[in-house]
Amino acid sequence: MGELGAAKLLEVTDNRLDFDCGDEVINRWFRDHAWRSHTARTSRVYVVSRDQRVAGFYALANSAMNRKHLPPAMQDKLPRHPIPLILLARLGVSVTEAGRGLGGSLVKDAVLRSLLLSEQSGAVGLVVHAGSESASRFYQHLGFEPAVAIEGTLVFPLSFE
Repeated sequence: MGELGAAKLLEVTDNRLDFDCGDEVINRWFRDHAWRSHTARTSRVYVVSRDQRVAGFYALANSAMNRKHLPPAMQDKLPRHPIPLILLARLGVSVTEAGRGLGGSLVKDAVLRSLLLSEQSGAVGLVVHAGSESASRFYQHLGFEPAVAIEGTLVFPLSFE
């Protein structure tokens, strides 16, 4: 098996049709909507490939949240208007790559990319809406903190002093 490539922006030549992460909702989004969202710039999709096959992907978009829903450690340090965030809109790892740490690597790449974006746009966190309890545990293990009163939503603070 070849090496995994670095995360790069989705290109028209990336084969979305054969991607299978075991979750049909995510598969369908990647297959049917990722390119349109990416080219319309409603999200930006990043892919990692092995042997010219998409091994995993994630999508980033802009978001905002009321300060009262942010993790308590973030609330006191921020103004009262809606707080700009970056949304980890989708994440998928091919079933052939599952259990090898690619999901964590993709999230790390998303965090690092979000840190760079936050320097330019003022976003203070990376937010994700976990679709299951196991997904929530996965994100919490990576340093995300639960939002207040929004079940399944977690935030990774990008910078606080």
